[in-house]
Amino acid sequence: MTITEKVRSVIVELIDPNPYQMRDSEDPAHIEQLANSIARDGLLQYPLARPGTRGDRVTLAFGHSRLAAYLLLKERAGRGEIVEGGDLTDLAKYNEMPVIVRDLTDEQLFICGAQENIARKNLTPVEEGKLMRLYREKFNKTSAEIGALFGLSESTVRNKMRLVDLPDVAITGLAEGKITENGARRLLSLQGILKPDVIAAVATSIIGSDAIKPEQVDGSLAYQVLQQKEAFKLYSSYEAKSGLAAELFPLDWMPAEPLPIPTAAQLKRFYLMEGQPANDHLTAPPECKKCPFFVSIANEGICGRKVCFERKRDAFVLAELARVSVETGLAILDPEKEGKVYEELTYNNGEEFGKMWESKSKDLRLVGKIEKWGSHRLTKSKCAMLVSISKKSITKAGKEKEERVDYAARERAEAADRENRQRNQELSNVFLEAVAPIFGEFLYSQHTLATLKVLCRAESWDNDSLKEATVEDTLEYLGQRFIRAITAWQLRAAGPVEFGKFLIGVVAEMGMPLTMDLEALALEISQREGAPA
Repeated sequence: MTITEKVRSVIVELIDPNPYQMRDSEDPAHIEQLANSIARDGLLQYPLARPGTRGDRVTLAFGHSRLAAYLLLKERAGRGEIVEGGDLTDLAKYNEMPVIVRDLTDEQLFICGAQENIARKNLTPVEEGKLMRLYREKFNKTSAEIGALFGLSESTVRNKMRLVDLPDVAITGLAEGKITENGARRLLSLQGILKPDVIAAVATSIIGSDAIKPEQVDGSLAYQVLQQKEAFKLYSSYEAKSGLAAELFPLDWMPAEPLPIPTAAQLKRFYLMEGQPANDHLTAPPECKKCPFFVSIANEGICGRKVCFERKRDAFVLAELARVSVETGLAILDPEKEGKVYEELTYNNGEEFGKMWESKSKDLRLVGKIEKWGSHRLTKSKCAMLVSISKKSITKAGKEKEERVDYAARERAEAADRENRQRNQELSNVFLEAVAPIFGEFLYSQHTLATLKVLCRAESWDNDSLKEATVEDTLEYLGQRFIRAITAWQLRAAGPVEFGKFLIGVVAEMGMPLTMDLEALALEISQREGAPA
């Protein structure tokens, strides 16, 4: 194509912006400075444009800041403002702007706008991502071709384009410098784990906490992710070198056969992102590190779908049982045929089990059980436990089970009894507070306030709060101290009715006149909500 160009003075209102200009706003301070420069020295470099599709209009390729400066100068000239070294009194002077008009293709127009912004480095990371994505989609460019234009690697290009998918709150935080580009990419890594509204909430949390340093962002992200019901820590930072998930199976391990069809409850737990079939994922789970629901934060591995890990874990236990069974020649326990009562290998019966192991006893079986600390004895496996189903072992295990059941029942009964006593004590305290003023009035009302305060101080009332005490306050306090002195905690733990009976006896013994029915009051308090049956 023959390049034709000419300089034209174009009315500023007839100059359209580059449609591929991704910058959302101009810097007012920069435009102000540029406008003052143009007013003093004139327009030293003309913007580039191409002919428009309608009449005298043109479309800018680059020079948007200069156009914004001309519009500002026109506005200021209209107000009659004058800047030192320049003349803003001639309104027509800034009504038109000289531009170079050249025939340009859409791609050339895009490249001109992009290069202007790249040179000035005035795009936010998200604006850069939008520009790169537009270049890819509009002109079918590869990441390598985009990188060549922007002077970036392919991986950097892909990372920047992904920033466009951030929630609005994160995009705003990134533009304002409250979230770093690295922090924004960390947020994007959670897209397979968290719902969009949760990611937005995490971004808000990071902005509110002023977490800028990478370790601060990672700490906040890890905490927020692990608060999710289905999130699960596969390994901590000090376990990362083991290459194991939950210290159990290798991170690159996959079941050899498809897993059973998931239950309705399991499917419900598996939150689906668009285009991710739960059935396929739960029946044929991928390697953990290649899973879309896996994320590494601060060298800690986190699984975003605990239900998937549980199914994979169960499959590994079965596979491990089968392996140990082949290596040792021991059968795997069949609960349907052999029952569920057996004796486990422990430190107490280790010698007896050792003899059975050496003799390859037909009473030994393998059961799947994950050992939290290290491996199971004799089998040397993390999840293949050795058990005995001999008659002696079954009798012993049955008896221990009964003892455990009895112990659990006793524990439940004792816990209920403790709860009842505590509730009774609380209700008795309510009764005590109600009757204390009566006892205080009968025993101490003949004393002056000064004497009452001395008596209260003798009963451990601290001086500071005692200064503001009234006669009523001191009588109630002394009444409470008297009642507590003549009653044991066991009596109050029996409840307000028994407590009331005792105090009625004390009242009769002292010949104390009553202004309330203590028995009725105790009964009413004992029947309040939450009282022991």
